Order: sequence, then structure tokens, then C-alpha cells
Amino acid sequence: MEDWIEGLGQTICLLLSWSCQAACRHCAYHCIPGKSPIISIDQGRDIIDCARQLPLAKAIAFAGGEPFLHYERMLELSRYVKHTSMLPLAISTNAYWAETPQYAREKLDPLVQTGLRALLVSVDDFHLEFVDKERIEHCVNAAVDLGIECYLQSIITGTSRRSADFRQMLRIPCESPLIKWAETPCIPIGRAEDLLTDGELDHPWKNQPDVCSMLRTWVINPYGDVGPCCGIAFETVRAIGNAFKEPLTDIVNRANADPVLNAIAAYGGPYLLIKLLARRGFAEYGQRTYTGNCHACQTVLSDARAMALIEPELREHVIELIASRAVVHEQRWGSHLPRRETLWVPDLWA
Repeated sequence: MEDWIEGLGQTICLLLSWSCQAACRHCAYHCIPGKSPIISIDQGRDIIDCARQLPLAKAIAFAGGEPFLHYERMLELSRYVKHTSMLPLAISTNAYWAETPQYAREKLDPLVQTGLRALLVSVDDFHLEFVDKERIEHCVNAAVDLGIECYLQSIITGTSRRSADFRQMLRIPCESPLIKWAETPCIPIGRAEDLLTDGELDHPWKNQPDVCSMLRTWVINPYGDVGPCCGIAFETVRAIGNAFKEPLTDIVNRANADPVLNAIAAYGGPYLLIKLLARRGFAEYGQRTYTGNCHACQTVLSDARAMALIEPELREHVIELIASRAVVHEQRWGSHLPRRETLWVPDLWA
């Protein structure tokens, strides 16, 4: 959903719970059917109220787990968003709930009335072990009929089918401008660690500037922990605050001045971190390959001793890093500029 999110600005994502009707083999959160902490109505409203005070917050998203397991709660929070801020909504789902075309429309229509603009629908070998493809078709077809943008995301490995395969398999209007496809490499975290052991994961990514959602997507998990991107690294390694214990606005403002986060945002991943670590005797991070930049980021940030060595140096350059982040954002997403695949990023350590 990167294009959609960037076009609107920053997104506040409520990860309602870790409950899911499935137990996918790749799941970084170990989601399963059953009990999980759930963001309450009052907690959700407090976060939405804070989002209204963030000048760059342009959308609210719901994710999980599977957020449609908490449909009434999600709908009530969606109505609160419409009543208080009119921010557009996005939802991530595996479409298990779309039992029939009529039922899919009945579920989506009230959400559209509250501002639902986009769905991210999981379509890959992992989710299809638990969700019939017909339910994905019902969900997507109903969404397109209602004018909802659909982002069909496939988590891929070295042995999995790709989005082109699912494009041929699904009976949906693939040529509709409302349907877009995306592939995301599987990250060996959570249950996906077993995939790494079994040799299913490709490692084609080498250290390079890339694209990521750092400081553009704020994810709040069921315990209130806040991550500054859509990746899992900042929940498992480096949560930046707790939205149930202090205002989300304070957390966001603090994160926006964090040198490590700005370094990641400016270079679209851990490129600069890995480069600095090599100079401090940790060359192995630059010599390794990864499934993607999120995997690389998780790996580097997990080494607390290595990160402690370079954080003081990054802190000395925090103003330059913030400026670099702004330059890159303008180059890639400035309204008066064409989108560029190759970006100029100042090399402060040349």
C-alpha cells in the first residue's frame, strides 16, 4: 500500500489484536485462533484523538491478526474516525470472512460509509492454506464494486508462487485500476524462522539504499507499544514508546528526532548503519545477504552492542540526517516532481 499511503501522508495503524482464524507458517507475530489482548474502544479513541493532532497524519488503518474478527469494534472506531476527523481508512485482511458475494458486500458497505478507501488483501501460498480462494474473490469483487482500492499482497519465498500466478488463478477484474499487486519477501522472524531452517527463503538482498516506511507509518500493537514503521523489528527490538502510557503525539515527536530512525528513513533501510558498523569492526553485516531490507534492519538492530558503538556518531549528525530524510521524501514523493527510482542521498561519511 506504499503508493496509497505516501500519496496521503503518514498513517496511524491500530493492530487490534494478534488473534487470527489462521496459523500461517510465515507469521512473524505467531498469530493463532484464540485469546489475545485487544485494543479497547477507549484506547482506540484516544489514539485517534492524538492522530488528529499530528499534522502529517492523513489516514487510519486497522490490522492484526485478523481485524475482521473484531468487526463491531472496528466499525465503531471507524465511525468515531468519521465523526471526529474524516480521515480515510485502510484495513488489512485475509478475507476469511467473505463467505458469499452478498455477505462480503454487507460487511464492507458500512465501512465504506465511514471512510474505507483501501484494503490490503493477503494472497499467497501461506494464507491459502487457511482461506479458500473463492472468499478472496468475493472480498475483492465486492470491494471493487464499492470503489475500494485493493492491494493484493503476496509474501514470497524461494519456493512459493508469485503474484503473477495468483493473478491468473483468481476470478477478479485484474485490469481494474482499483486492483494493484505487490510482493513482499518473507522475513525469518516468528514462525518463519522454521522456513529459514528448511531452506525455503531466498537471500537476494545486499546492502543498498532502498525504500521503507520508516517514520511514515506508526503501528500501535495491542499492548500499546508503538513502532515507527510497518516492519516487526521495532516491536521485537526497539519499540519507541507506549501509546497507553503517554500521548502518541509525544512519541511521534521524539521519534522524528531520533538519529537511528532518521538514518534508516533517509536511506530506506539500514544502509548507513551497516556501513558505519563495518568501520567499527562489524564487517559481517555488509558481507551477508538478506531476504530484504526489513530482514537486514531486524538483524542489525538486534545487535545491541554493535548499535551502541555507532549511535553516538549518528547523534552528532542528527540535523544532517533529518535534512537528508526530507530531501529523499521530496525527491520521491514531492507533488511537483516525478517519482524517481534513483535518489540522491548525501553521503555524510564519505
